[in-house]
Amino acid sequence: RLFVFVLIPTIIAGWYFYRVATPVYATYTEFVIQSADQKGGGGLGGLFAGTGLASSQDSNTVQGYLQSREAMLRLEADLGFGKHFQNPDIDPLQRLAKDASLEAAYKVYRKFLKISFDTTEGVIRMDVIAADPKVAADWSKQLITYAEEQVDHLTQRLRGDQMRGHRAEDPLTD
Repeated sequence: RLFVFVLIPTIIAGWYFYRVATPVYATYTEFVIQSADQKGGGGLGGLFAGTGLASSQDSNTVQGYLQSREAMLRLEADLGFGKHFQNPDIDPLQRLAKDASLEAAYKVYRKFLKISFDTTEGVIRMDVIAADPKVAADWSKQLITYAEEQVDHLTQRLRGDQMRGHRAEDPLTD
């Protein structure tokens, strides 16, 4: 029993990781999303200004976007995410089939992209894993660019809402 249930699986796993498995590389990134809306002042809003709680809504929005299919499709269009994992040099257990569906590609995306938000520090942590360290770094930079675009979009929308509110209060202002 020891031979069948312990030694054989251990030998097979050792052979796979030593001979077959493709080495993967991770790029670890941390970034903070700071709110452009610096109201300060009194009350609880002023108490949490400058902390992770002040920008947690924006951070959660960005985290959700980076984990979305839309971000994966953009990464595919910009840097060939799926093509990287369809490379025949990647071992069969990690390789994405040539005719893989969007769901299969998204499953691989979620497996090789880990994003978390630390509410105590207000930091988004991102691990991007690829079979090539340069590719992992390029994907990480591209995803940070997407995050910046999302924050710019959110800030622009907030500014537009504030301007509409200001114009509604003071009709003489144009």
